[in-house]
Amino acid sequence: SLIAAAAGGLLLAAGLSTDPRFAIAQTATGAALVGLAVLVGAPIAVSALLRDAGRPRAALHPEFRLALANAGRNPARVGATVGALLIALGLVITVQVGAATGRAGAFAQIDERYPVDLSLQSAVLEADLSNPNGGGPGGQREGGALVGFAPGSIDVVRAADGVASAGLLQVTEPVIVLAGPGVFSQLPVTTVTAEAERLMSRPVNVAPGEIGLPHDALAGMRLTPGTTVQVLPVLGNAQVLRVVEANLGAEVAIVHPDTARALAMTTRPGLILARLTDLAASGTSIQQVTGALQPANPGLVVGGGAVQKANLEVLLDGVSL
Repeated sequence: SLIAAAAGGLLLAAGLSTDPRFAIAQTATGAALVGLAVLVGAPIAVSALLRDAGRPRAALHPEFRLALANAGRNPARVGATVGALLIALGLVITVQVGAATGRAGAFAQIDERYPVDLSLQSAVLEADLSNPNGGGPGGQREGGALVGFAPGSIDVVRAADGVASAGLLQVTEPVIVLAGPGVFSQLPVTTVTAEAERLMSRPVNVAPGEIGLPHDALAGMRLTPGTTVQVLPVLGNAQVLRVVEANLGAEVAIVHPDTARALAMTTRPGLILARLTDLAASGTSIQQVTGALQPANPGLVVGGGAVQKANLEVLLDGVSL
């Protein structure tokens, strides 16, 4: 049992310091070995411990003498009691450790996928080819085109609690990204400006001739990075572009400035990126920002790493309760 306990302790220590992808398996195996060692050794070790540690008090208290006598007569009963307590405590600890380890691993993947804390998009609506003046919420189109964010929206975001800085980007009308016969998505297009780079945790690299698509769009069209798609604007120049993954916004595509000039499309202020001061309290900041923006910006689309983390926190809290 000592060997099992030592091996389990080493695995637990390794699990707490290793790659999050393997930590759950290591900590679970370590905990199982420690638990097995305790179950095997409990009848002897606990009885001896009670006998040695309880003698001073047994001399003064009759109930202690009775308990020690019972433990000495039936060590197996002591082991069963310790085992029951261990199983109950082990389940609680396993859930807590698993949730913490899973949280760390998931947060690392979110940080790797999403380069910005919070992205806010004005109404993202498919171009209505049969009626370019319709197809969207009232007041969101002007001259047949989506008008973007209402005036003052960027000031609302910058003034919100928990927002360190924010910037407003221009986006095009939604373009058709055609992956194959009947397989397409419709997304507005933007470029990464110097202001946007200052708001990101890591750069988003999209070269000329490439289009960066968010993860959900890639999954929806079953595309993998490196494949080519046709980009068909309603008003502009069609392009054939190579796909890369870029999660700057939930429903926005990224292109290089040279590619944007080749598309020759008009733009509107339709994407706000924000850096938050405290990601641990991001849920409150996100609620405040979206609550302030939605009345004047129906169809608001919210994304970013902080949103994914806030959603994950709610899920993990429910599992841990």
